Amino acid sequence: MYRCLDELDDAVIILDRDNTITWVNRSFQEMFEINDDVARGMEVSDFIARCIVPLCKEDGVIDRVLEALQNHQEVAHTACRVQGAGGGERCLIFSCRAMTDEAFTGMTLVRFRDITPEHDETMRNVLETGVLPGPESVYASIGETVPYGIWICDPDGAVIYISASFLELAETTLEECRCSGWIHCMSFEDAPDVLADWNHCLDTGCRWDRELRVKRPDGEIHTILSRGEPLRDEYGRITLWTGINLDITARKQVEHLITIRAAQQAAIADLGRNALAGVKPPELMDITVRTVAEHLGVEYVKVLQYIPDENAFLLEAA
Repeated sequence: MYRCLDELDDAVIILDRDNTITWVNRSFQEMFEINDDVARGMEVSDFIARCIVPLCKEDGVIDRVLEALQNHQEVAHTACRVQGAGGGERCLIFSCRAMTDEAFTGMTLVRFRDITPEHDETMRNVLETGVLPGPESVYASIGETVPYGIWICDPDGAVIYISASFLELAETTLEECRCSGWIHCMSFEDAPDVLADWNHCLDTGCRWDRELRVKRPDGEIHTILSRGEPLRDEYGRITLWTGINLDITARKQVEHLITIRAAQQAAIADLGRNALAGVKPPELMDITVRTVAEHLGVEYVKVLQYIPDENAFLLEAA
């Protein structure tokens, strides 16, 4: 197994059950300039502090990496930028998982995959200019007419391109999305489920189709229908993920109003049936109050005053 891992371009670490370094492969040694015999036996927090922290270009990412390793959490597709051994900046995807082979039970496999698109001129052009070359620029222009445009990710889910209209909505930048992913644009309560669904797509290659709630800094919520599919080469390998973000906020608001109106009409119909059935006014008022409480989603409603001139009731609800 070690021989196979040593031939990978990915930087690989194996952690023992007590979170000490058991082995690092050749790519890791070259990328982070540390020998296997020096790394072996180091506690993971000391190892991260010595090898990765000085090279990391982003605040917060290393803390998340270290927390995942110390707590033996499974992580996939976390992006980070580091200073490469040759002086250039590298974009890496961090992942870790428990090893399942009986001989390695309790140990953790850690991988840093270099996704810097040095050898892909098309991808480099997108990263540097945000403009798709050749005929693809036509599709990008068309995409910009759709609120909120198009998106492109690499095979591991790292952001390559997101339309300016979406970035403006979320008040973020393409660079921020490349560094920390686009999940941070989601509402806080939705983010874990959205991330789980996205990771499922990345792991299985299935179609992405989900409604997203994007919360602006001012608190306003926009509902986005996000759809996408993987692009594959002639061997069936995923080369890119592409998709669209469609603004359906107005539609969701209309659906919500229709639901409210239907509930109101149903409540009025029930009250009418009770009145025709001869229910006495005090009991009818109690039914009305309970109906209002259910409609408002509260446990307590009290009629404080009837206002004849406005044909309305003043209520207290809690």
